[in-house]
Amino acid sequence: RLLEGLREAARKSSKHSRDQELTAIRIEVQVTVPAPKRRVTSRGELPVERLAQLASSLSDSPLKDTLERISQPDQSKRTRSKI
Repeated sequence: RLLEGLREAARKSSKHSRDQELTAIRIEVQVTVPAPKRRVTSRGELPVERLAQLASSLSDSPLKDTLERISQPDQSKRTRSKI
């Protein structure tokens, strides 16, 4: 449709429409390549024993409570609550 429209416009406005004919359109598009996604590396095992040692060396605090909770054997494989 674009080619036909331009042909019509060229016939109507060109001084030498008999000598010139629009036969093709070439369209070039520049595409930007997206940056590659970062690879996600898995985290190693959680050093539960070291966290427990650190928690026992701290005075009562929210950090100590959290480290004790994390270092419990059944808690190490759980995620945080989604509340």
